[in-house]
Amino acid sequence: METVPLSVVSHYPQSKSIFRLGQERFGSEVNKEDLMKMKKIGKIILENLFAVLGLAFFLYFIINFTYTHYHLSNYKEYSSEIIIDFEEDYRGNKIVIFEFEADNRIFRGDAYFDDFVNPVIGEHYPVKYSMKNPNISRMEFRQRLD
Repeated sequence: METVPLSVVSHYPQSKSIFRLGQERFGSEVNKEDLMKMKKIGKIILENLFAVLGLAFFLYFIINFTYTHYHLSNYKEYSSEIIIDFEEDYRGNKIVIFEFEADNRIFRGDAYFDDFVNPVIGEHYPVKYSMKNPNISRMEFRQRLD
């Protein structure tokens, strides 16, 4: 009866460690120090990836806030909006859905509100929007127009 070596039957047996697999693939010159260096480099790359993604999200929010503030400061126009619906976000915060007219078209917007304001569907409030891009709008809860 002829015996077959284990390496022929199973190329990567379950019981072998990463060190042993590295020896089989790259020869005996791969040692534990090299594997530890590779793990350390992988950890550094992963940490830097998280830092870059965090910075990208931070820059997105800063740019979006600046863009909105710029449009509502330099190209502002006021209109009357009507509340059409209420919703809640995934954290339970209250959102009011409103519509307003600009450039003979109807635009829809939403705004968060707190417990100090009690809007009702059908009430009119002023809305500030950008003349260049009416999708950029902000509802003014300070005064009701009804």
